[in-house]
Amino acid sequence: MEKQKYRIAVMGAYGVGKTTFLGSYFNLVINKGEGVPVSLNTPEMVDQVARITGTLFKKQVPVTEKAMIENMAYSIETLGMDVEFVDVASSENFKTLPDLKSVNGILFFLSAEDLVKNPVKVKKDNEVFQEAIDYILQNSDSKWYDFQKFPLYCILTKCDAVPQVTEDELAVKTADFLNAAKGASDLASEEDVKPFLFEAGKNLRCFRTVSLGKWTDTKALPKKYEPENVLEPMEDLYAAMARVPRARKRVKRAAWAVGGLLILAVGSSWGLDIYQWEKTKEEARKLASEARYEDAINHVNQVADRNDKNELISEIYRQYEKAKFDGILPVIKDLDVNVPPEAPLEEFLEASKKVDEYLKNSSFKQASAANYEKVNSLAWYFEAGKKLLSTTPEETGHAADALNKWLETLPQLPEQWKDVASKKTKEMLEAWFDSVGPEAEIEDVEQSVARAAAFGDHPNLSDDLKALLSEKQESWKKAISSKWISAGEKVIAEASALSPEEGLKKLFAFSAEKDIPENILQMAAEAVKSEYARLADTYVADRDAGKDRLSELMAEFPEMPEEQKQKLFARIKEIVQETVASISDKITAADSLETLEKHLPDLELSWEEVPDGKAGITKSFAASLTRLWETESQKIHKEASALASKNEFTSAMAMIAPSFRELAARVSDIATKAGIPMDQTDVSALVKNAAHEVVSALSKEIEGSESLEALASHLPVLDLSWEEVAEGKAGITKSFASALNRLLQAEGEKIKKEIAELAVKNEFSAARDTISTAFEKLIADTGELTVKSGTADVKAVIAKMKDRELQNLQNVHYEQCRKDFEAVRDTKDPEAIASVISRLRDFATLWPSSAKSKETEQVAVYMETVKNGVKAELMIIGGDFSAKDSFMDSPDMKIQLKKGNTLLLETKTVDNNARPSFNEKYPFTWDLQTGFSFVGIETAGMFGSDEEVFKVSVDAGGLFGYEKLNGTLKDRGNSIAVKLDIAVPECPWK
Repeated sequence: MEKQKYRIAVMGAYGVGKTTFLGSYFNLVINKGEGVPVSLNTPEMVDQVARITGTLFKKQVPVTEKAMIENMAYSIETLGMDVEFVDVASSENFKTLPDLKSVNGILFFLSAEDLVKNPVKVKKDNEVFQEAIDYILQNSDSKWYDFQKFPLYCILTKCDAVPQVTEDELAVKTADFLNAAKGASDLASEEDVKPFLFEAGKNLRCFRTVSLGKWTDTKALPKKYEPENVLEPMEDLYAAMARVPRARKRVKRAAWAVGGLLILAVGSSWGLDIYQWEKTKEEARKLASEARYEDAINHVNQVADRNDKNELISEIYRQYEKAKFDGILPVIKDLDVNVPPEAPLEEFLEASKKVDEYLKNSSFKQASAANYEKVNSLAWYFEAGKKLLSTTPEETGHAADALNKWLETLPQLPEQWKDVASKKTKEMLEAWFDSVGPEAEIEDVEQSVARAAAFGDHPNLSDDLKALLSEKQESWKKAISSKWISAGEKVIAEASALSPEEGLKKLFAFSAEKDIPENILQMAAEAVKSEYARLADTYVADRDAGKDRLSELMAEFPEMPEEQKQKLFARIKEIVQETVASISDKITAADSLETLEKHLPDLELSWEEVPDGKAGITKSFAASLTRLWETESQKIHKEASALASKNEFTSAMAMIAPSFRELAARVSDIATKAGIPMDQTDVSALVKNAAHEVVSALSKEIEGSESLEALASHLPVLDLSWEEVAEGKAGITKSFASALNRLLQAEGEKIKKEIAELAVKNEFSAARDTISTAFEKLIADTGELTVKSGTADVKAVIAKMKDRELQNLQNVHYEQCRKDFEAVRDTKDPEAIASVISRLRDFATLWPSSAKSKETEQVAVYMETVKNGVKAELMIIGGDFSAKDSFMDSPDMKIQLKKGNTLLLETKTVDNNARPSFNEKYPFTWDLQTGFSFVGIETAGMFGSDEEVFKVSVDAGGLFGYEKLNGTLKDRGNSIAVKLDIAVPECPWK
């Protein structure tokens, strides 16, 4: 079957449910296989349907990315239909949609909730769609046969919000809403169209739909998918659209017959011309509405000349002119042409550009002569203003250039601006003066003097300003002379800040420049003499300058005055003497034997300038050798100590003797080469002294051990050979014993602290385990130390420490149990009692051999009994109501036993007796929460009122509250005697 294309206009306000309805429809026909089958025509359509249905029915969340309705297209093979959607969005530009006139049906989505509850919102949200429906009915082929048959289908959404309103009632409201649109009256005004009204069920089909199901939460989709009226309206619409073409064909055939005769009579070209002209007008006006006026005019000019062509062009030009004039109006509206512009240059140039563009379009003059004349009358203002604002140093790059440009511009400015222009001339002249400030270079000031002379003859400069310029010119000349002096002084100052050599070179270079005044050259010559003196003084004072450098200096400056040369000659002789002293100083300062050996050749030098220099050097050499012998001996001591500090005691003992013997041999060799006698200390004594220091360091290291592990690390030293210091081992053993005793006490304190922390948290079991584990570990850690160091066995000491801590922990645990018991003595909370019972029994479990365990178990049994309740019997024995007794009459009394407002027992009434006996019993279960009220009532008989003469509330709860139910209770001078029979276990902590 050959398929025919059908277009459906889809319209509805944002959020009305279009995407959800279409998603449900495609889910039914594609995923569920219900209704007339459809096939999706494009990959985009397939992706879009998959996205919407996947979001709604797989993810089960609302769709946030709405359907692209304009891209929806599908086929219905069984009906021979290709269906496309035309999206009529919420815009007044719906008339520009190219396919709107050729749609075959309308699918209008309307919120039933808003239709019923908020008609104002419905009208606001759907005005454009009312107009779109009228537009379609007026412009589609339906008006050629009967618009009443055009398929207009209204999908009523959100119906579950108005369940009380029927579909028929909603349809009537929809028809009334559409009939209120301006489209009905506009269409009725057309001569060739009959007036129409929408009627539900005739030219308007309404469907009360439920797209997904019942919504219970606006943020979550319905839990159960129960669509209603989703397939029906779509398939009904397909059938209605299929019927319309057949009706159109019948009408069109008749129209074509009549039209054919007309075309033959008038000519086919006229109709085509009319059609093209209408399309041109429509497109041109659309371009103009988008402010594309030039494009609109060009579009019209492409059409052949017509009578109404120029009229349309004029219309567009009027719009064009108005838009441009409106852009200029804020600038020229309140413009005072007598006041020169003061706006920033960029803003003024932008406004001037708008004026130029407006005046260049001569068609604007025809569009609005008044506006054009107004703008044209101000053209001079903007031209002059550009010259005024652009003449600034910023624009020209130099104040003098700006002044020159400004003077050339003056004749071109309006007469009314002359005063302002004159003021600005003076300001620019002063700006030029200011730009040539005190810091200006001599060359710049000289150029300013030359330019001032040129400005003095300028015809546009007033006489008073010329006089001002002349004064400034003289000032500048004086400044030039002053600047030359300053320049000379500056060069001299700069030269003095440099080294003497560089200072002289700078002065020589300055004096060689051209055009320097004679007085400045004389200043430079005097400065050269001073620099020569500074040169000689500097090098004489420079202790690093050798005699070769001083000789080079005199060769470099041959014109040096004789006085300065003699200073340098004297310094050269002094340097030779200093060399002798320097060698002696270096020998004295030698910091190693290697350095001292390098000076052996100095003992053989010849000292012609200083003959007694050799004896001094030899003496210094001998003193340094003695000093270095002592220094190197100290180094050996330090090296041995350093090794000992790193626990390398074997290495320390091994290096002492060889090091001292090697040092003695080397010193003896150097003394022999220098020809110096050398007395050396006994090497054996040095070796023994150094060994004693190692032993001392080792003892300190052992005694300073911070842990048992650290102390154990020193055990290997006991295996060393102690030949050099036989008594050293005894001292070290003593140090081991002292350190071990101290560390045991420290470890005991750590364990004690850890136990205390656990006890504070009532973790007594963990504390006991900690004692056992910690002290067993302590015994294991000290075993090797005890054996190897020969220290007395410390196992017994550690065992005593352990027993002491266990006993202390038991005492703390017991005291905590007593505190816990006292804390709940008066409680009525069974859970609190149960908690204490558990802790008491924990004590017995943890300390089974303790005498206190039996005691805590007795307390636990008592508390357990109380918590569970104890059978008891309360007896109200009798009372004494003497306070109510009188000479005339004794009271008639009875007693009420209550718990809260509940009467538990009421005794018999004992008449006319102030001391009645009741002896009535009340059995009950006493527990933590027991409490009674005892009320004494004096009865008054038939004609009187009973009177409460006694009331006492007894809180008998808590661990020992039962005791309060024995004895005499008193109130208002009256009393009653009560007795409690109860059997409870003994509590040692009562």
